[in-house]
Amino acid sequence: MPHKMMKKYVLATILLGAMAGANAADWKLTSLGFHSASIQKLTNRGDLISRTGGWPGETYSVYYHDGKLEQLGPIPEDDDFGYLAGGVNEAGVIVGGAGMRGAAPGVGIVFRDGKQESIGSKMTFGVGINNSGQIVGRHFGGNSVDGYSTRSYLYSNGVDTDLGGFGGSDTVAQSINDAGTVVGRASRADGSRAGFVYRDGKLSEFATVPGFSNVQGLSFINNRDMMTGYGGLAGAPDKYIEFLYDHGKVTNLEALVDAYSGEPVYEFTVTGMNNLGQVVGHNGAFHSYLISDGKVTDLAPYGITHVGGINDAGVIAGLDWNFKVSLLQLNISPVPEPATYGMLLGGLGLFALARRRPS
Repeated sequence: MPHKMMKKYVLATILLGAMAGANAADWKLTSLGFHSASIQKLTNRGDLISRTGGWPGETYSVYYHDGKLEQLGPIPEDDDFGYLAGGVNEAGVIVGGAGMRGAAPGVGIVFRDGKQESIGSKMTFGVGINNSGQIVGRHFGGNSVDGYSTRSYLYSNGVDTDLGGFGGSDTVAQSINDAGTVVGRASRADGSRAGFVYRDGKLSEFATVPGFSNVQGLSFINNRDMMTGYGGLAGAPDKYIEFLYDHGKVTNLEALVDAYSGEPVYEFTVTGMNNLGQVVGHNGAFHSYLISDGKVTDLAPYGITHVGGINDAGVIAGLDWNFKVSLLQLNISPVPEPATYGMLLGGLGLFALARRRPS
């Protein structure tokens, strides 16, 4: 393990132990016992879907439910098919895609009751499924600026609907809520991008919000129609910033300050949002965050380095310091009590002494 990573690991372990002694009743980290590269979705039942890596490569997805782990399709070898999960609903129905190793997914797949079947849509990859069984997904076509031209479809009650577009080559669906509203991004004829909202059969451009000059895309929508997205700030259109949109109220997520470190949440990427509007995400530097009512909580002191989702009970799914999938139930502020500071400083002193001790 590299020295810097080891140092972060040891420091986090000391802090985690100190906080566990002081506040063990207020938070709980449970390891599910398996490794992962990314977590796609966590349900309110505590089930989740996870991937071993990104496409292409030897990639497969797993479904953790009822305390057991289920592999979704075989691990691809040579020219075998690989399976990727994109979304799961509360009934445990999973959507995703399958394709040849080294290529984009080519067939939209539904995983239901341990069986795989085609979605029956033009989509080649299912991105999400709501609790009414409506599926949103994408069809990957020929080459474009982004590598593939993409169309998006809504499959509902056996009817396949093309979401349309803004004149460009790509319409990329990202999320669907229980009302069947879909959000994502789409390109215009001049190659520029805008966020979109698809509702009641109509695709609408979502290009501007207060404080932002150009919205590039929307990433999540919950059942209260709260949305997360990203775009350029007014006066700095080329600097992409993540935001939370709540019926006209806009929160610049990267302007918020982590109370634990006193630093702003820079280069933040949203990875999940629940129906309460709580948001989780990370900055790719061993820092994952929970943002709730404008308050930022650094999840690293609680053992989460890369967060993947949050459900309506506030349970957070992420990777721990051993890159194993874990669930975090968090009910406290990350700022330690004075006694905890003493424990932490004592631990850091031992760590410093160990570093000075000759080998």
